[in-house]
Amino acid sequence: MRRQLLVLTTALAVIGLFTVVACKKSTTTPNNNNNNNNNNNSGACSGGNLCFKLDGTQETYTAEWRKITGSAPRYRVYWENTNGSQNIEIDVYGDAVGTYTVKETGHAAGDAEFQRWENGGKNIAGISGTIEITAIDNTISGKFTLSGIDKNNSNAPHEITEGNFEKVPLKP
Repeated sequence: MRRQLLVLTTALAVIGLFTVVACKKSTTTPNNNNNNNNNNNSGACSGGNLCFKLDGTQETYTAEWRKITGSAPRYRVYWENTNGSQNIEIDVYGDAVGTYTVKETGHAAGDAEFQRWENGGKNIAGISGTIEITAIDNTISGKFTLSGIDKNNSNAPHEITEGNFEKVPLKP
């Protein structure tokens, strides 16, 4: 009986250890000076999140999707903090699943645009790369990789990798 109790206690300890290790979440915070930004830094990019690595540092935001009115169709995946001092905009100049080419200026059908802005901080504009829309219905999903420059810091280069957004909801 004592041996069975020892085996059972050991088994429960091992299961508990594996549970703790398996459930540990890795969180990161973007490099910014404002912690009042409603970031969802769980690392999971699903259910309305916008995620990417900026120069190797993971950033995760709860985003929304908007249809921008104008002469040509344009969709925007967007995040802004509660006081308006930071935002991210991903614009695609089209309204269909497909791959869009990132350009800094002179946008036309088939192009895309990326901006990550902080009041008094970084103002990163995408200059090359791609944004791929993989699904559109009442939500939008896609992935992206791009190179950018910081317009507030002598056009310092930045790399955006492993970018994706999944089931970002449509906002009127």
